[in-house]
Amino acid sequence: MRRRAVEILVVGALLVLAGYAYWIVPFATERTPRLVSTPSPFARYAPEPVVVPADGRACLDRVGLSPRIGAAVVRLADPKSVEPVALEVELRARGYVARGETRGRPRTGGEIIVDVRGPREDALGVACIVNRAEDDVTLSATSDPRIQTRSQSSVNGNPVGPDVGLIFLEPKPESLASLAGVIADRVTVWKPGIVGPWLVWILLVVVAIGVPAGALWAYAQGDDDGRD
Repeated sequence: MRRRAVEILVVGALLVLAGYAYWIVPFATERTPRLVSTPSPFARYAPEPVVVPADGRACLDRVGLSPRIGAAVVRLADPKSVEPVALEVELRARGYVARGETRGRPRTGGEIIVDVRGPREDALGVACIVNRAEDDVTLSATSDPRIQTRSQSSVNGNPVGPDVGLIFLEPKPESLASLAGVIADRVTVWKPGIVGPWLVWILLVVVAIGVPAGALWAYAQGDDDGRD
């Protein structure tokens, strides 16, 4: 192979490595909370307001509670709000009660994350968001029938039309890199016996290394042939 082709391969390989280092590595190593369940999805577009007065509570019934729960997430109706809030999340089921509280400004998009412990085993119960502030708090809710679940919302025991958005997260944030083994195992579930996690790893190596290397080789060869 001529010097020109070698130069193309070296420069191309360096560019691919730089791209991996700049985009892929940060994406794969970024630690984010893992979703456990979505008792009541957040509004897709314009949220509907559900006002919870001071010391009042908005509750969702028939909520699936998992031992994996480590935090609950709700949103304010105004995603741009920066007003401090004081919210408590209370989870209840037969033989189980857990509470968590947070005070401070909401996160981007009006999200409020409250640490709360899940039950020892799966249960069906009630989740309540209690307003511990002196002022009303307006939560994000939706009446969109396409995303509504079996849970029904109420404020101080009175049913409300829209359902308050609520999701549960695991307690510790995880990165895609740390979950690679779990992902490989799950990808091969319900597949023929010959398809195991080892095959997923081989395919990953082929895609991550073999495809760019093959493309560079073909380009270098074509350039080399064109100069003959």
